[in-house]
Amino acid sequence: MLVLRVHHLLCTGLFSGHGYSPEYTEHLTRVIATFKNHEYISLTTNCDTVCSVCPKRKHDGTDFICADDDNYVHIKDTLLLEPLGLEEGKPYKVSELKKILDTKLTKEVFDKSCSNCPWYKQGYCTFEDWKNPLN
Repeated sequence: MLVLRVHHLLCTGLFSGHGYSPEYTEHLTRVIATFKNHEYISLTTNCDTVCSVCPKRKHDGTDFICADDDNYVHIKDTLLLEPLGLEEGKPYKVSELKKILDTKLTKEVFDKSCSNCPWYKQGYCTFEDWKNPLN
């Protein structure tokens, strides 16, 4: 089963080849390609397989965390759980997650979650692009 940070449900649909490093970009490309091989995804608010090669990941003495802005990524993940009606650690069918995102992810939820993200700030990600990926 694939384990993903909650916000990576949004990022993976918008990924366009930009990354922190060529290694990270290549790794994320591979992770996204494996989605079709997984029937279930378990959600986490901590580092996941995508984070494993991220240069911003650091060990805090207990676990790996994002070194950006006092671990704002963990907060971002936590804030997405309630409006999307998701539970950390629960296995979800990929098709079920797609339906949940299609019905519960609003522009307001997207913008609130993503507003501190450098990719969002640089214009790589918008709700409209996420909702209509062929635009």
